[in-house]
Amino acid sequence: MKKKWVITLVLGVVVLGGGGFWAYQHFQEKPQQTSLMTTTVKKGDIIQEITATGTVMYPEEVPLAFEQNGKVREIYVKVGDAVTAGQALAQMDTETLQQEVTESMASLKEAELNWQQQKVEAEGTLVKARQALRTAEQNADPAYLQNQLAIAEQSLLIAGNNLAASQLSGDESSILQAKTALTQAQSDLINVQNTYNGGAEQAVDSAKADLEIAEVKLARLQERTSLAQAETAVVKAQENLAKATLVAPSDGVIIEIPVKEGQTLSDTTTVLNLATGGELLIVESYVSQDEVTKIKTGQKANISLDSAPEDYMSATVTQVALKGTTTQNVTTFQVTMQMDEVTDAIRPGMNANVGIIIAEAKDVLIVPSSAVQTQGDQKGVLLLSNPPSSGSPSPEGQMQGRPSQREQVPGEQAEAQKEQAQGEGAQAGAAEPRNSERSAPQGTAQFVPVETGLDDGTNVEIKSGLTEGQRIVAGTRTSSSGSNTNANSNRNMNSPAGVMPGMGGGGGFGGSARPMR
Repeated sequence: MKKKWVITLVLGVVVLGGGGFWAYQHFQEKPQQTSLMTTTVKKGDIIQEITATGTVMYPEEVPLAFEQNGKVREIYVKVGDAVTAGQALAQMDTETLQQEVTESMASLKEAELNWQQQKVEAEGTLVKARQALRTAEQNADPAYLQNQLAIAEQSLLIAGNNLAASQLSGDESSILQAKTALTQAQSDLINVQNTYNGGAEQAVDSAKADLEIAEVKLARLQERTSLAQAETAVVKAQENLAKATLVAPSDGVIIEIPVKEGQTLSDTTTVLNLATGGELLIVESYVSQDEVTKIKTGQKANISLDSAPEDYMSATVTQVALKGTTTQNVTTFQVTMQMDEVTDAIRPGMNANVGIIIAEAKDVLIVPSSAVQTQGDQKGVLLLSNPPSSGSPSPEGQMQGRPSQREQVPGEQAEAQKEQAQGEGAQAGAAEPRNSERSAPQGTAQFVPVETGLDDGTNVEIKSGLTEGQRIVAGTRTSSSGSNTNANSNRNMNSPAGVMPGMGGGGGFGGSARPMR
């Protein structure tokens, strides 16, 4: 019984010891290794742009409709047809409209006959009025009046003498005739005297008034005012008939036909949608109020679609809204861009990714943005003072504590670091802590001040301080058992120049550059 207990105790100790050794091996902190990432100063293009999303649209969409109610008899075009201004696009049923034209023209013809008759009568009245005026004016002549008064007085004297002679003869018949003649002579004299004393002038005034009335009546008839209503009815009927044909107001492309032949429509129903403004599509996008002041008409933009994000098309900013739109307390401004060329890849309604170019520098010295650091108030880069050569240790090798014949790509560096860790662990054993981190030797790189220009977030323009072909530090890479961890190297350099500080991995010329359009 005692022997069995001892065996059990021994087995327990072995199990616990093995488990502890496995836990020690598994949970022990992995060794950290740092490798230097370098790159070459080269020439390239820097583009600063404002990115946004937008929608592809036609420059202008014009809905077309008949201007009256009716039935669609025929549609002459189909979607995708290019049309010209004035071209017939659709036809409404015109039977009723044609009947209205016929009836209105018949009414106008009847009105014209009546007008012609009234005009002839007015012209006759005018002729008589003119003749009456001439007669009145002649009768008003003083010499004529004086002569007429003398004649009337002489006629009255003669009539009186004739009556006296008839009375002496005793002939009753002669006496009666003489009395009648005397009475007429007296009346004529009174009339002549009245005419002489102002009656002639009144007759002239009356004749003038009659003439003026006749002239006004004829003038109104000549203006055809009495025909206006009938003529208006004809014009209206003809216009309605013309409106039964839907025509293109300008050149364009038919993009939609929402109705069918035989359908009865109101005067507000859209029959066709016409895209005008040319073949070049536009992209409408919205940018923030912080960015809109940087955008001007004429600037170029790169356009890509969700379906082909790497294929860029060129556009030009044509309009920047002066007034913003506020939604949920966020104010944005509409920016309109016109495509520079026609392509089948882009169609209205598609979502677009927009990059509006606000500044660019071509064929200039560039380095990764991560390579530019700050020491105090001065921007600069770490320039390698002893670039690697064949058979000599590279900066990367110096950081790892072993020689390297060439600059290694990240994958090769990781593999080399893994091999190195395994080799060093086998040689050093317990003499060197497994989590030790090797640092770069003094004097491997020197801080060099530079003047920077445009920065697109990936690369930055170097205006002075470097020359093409120089090798600089882009960052460092820290690895643990083959796993790489990159850190941003754009930080303050408080260490003296010429001493390699600890820094995270940069990445060389990362990212993708958009093509220039």
